[in-house]
Amino acid sequence: MSKLPSLTGSELIKSLQKAEFFVARIKDSHHILIHPDGRRTVYISITEGYISHELHRCVENRSRYILLAKWNTLEAHTEGFRKSTQYLEWRRLLHHYYDPFPTVEHYTEIYPEKNPHEDSEH
Repeated sequence: MSKLPSLTGSELIKSLQKAEFFVARIKDSHHILIHPDGRRTVYISITEGYISHELHRCVENRSRYILLAKWNTLEAHTEGFRKSTQYLEWRRLLHHYYDPFPTVEHYTEIYPEKNPHEDSEH
């Protein structure tokens, strides 16, 4: 199963600063960190179509995790993020933690039910 470290945002930033990254910009809760050699860290949240994400640890098996990322469209994830330079960095930083590599599946929300009139124009 996935073996990701459990870090808060502050702990992650401190770890990156120990690796000589510095905070170049903060916008709301998003931090952009740059290394003197030009490498940058970016969060998934800067990708167009991104809504939110959550990381959950299994109660019964603490070495299992589930990452739920919400996107405006399937293509925002598969075409936008997965084909971006941000994904290459995401992969470089995180893929060595996966054992085995996680299954990526796409779901649509069915509850709570959407009001059918929300999407229609008046």
